[in-house]
Amino acid sequence: MKGYESDDPYKYYDEVCIFNHGDRDAQGFPILHNSLVADKARYREFELMDIRSCVHYGMNTDEEVYRKSFENGALGFTCDHPDICGEILDRIGARKLKK
Repeated sequence: MKGYESDDPYKYYDEVCIFNHGDRDAQGFPILHNSLVADKARYREFELMDIRSCVHYGMNTDEEVYRKSFENGALGFTCDHPDICGEILDRIGARKLKK
């Protein structure tokens, strides 16, 4: 069998949305302890595979979460409040101010 099922799926990805990937519960879902933000090594792992690292923070508008993600290597950001997300990204220097 060839393709996604039997092959390395990462070779098909251009971007991935990553979060803290620490311990997992019995169903395999991440147990988030201190932060939603993945460590630098996780971002670097995808960078080495030539895959862009992105994050989605839903309703979270905590500037420190965005700042830490940007510092660790996130290249794309989305949230459920794009105007607020954009303002945060401008403040932390993650993008040029849009006019």
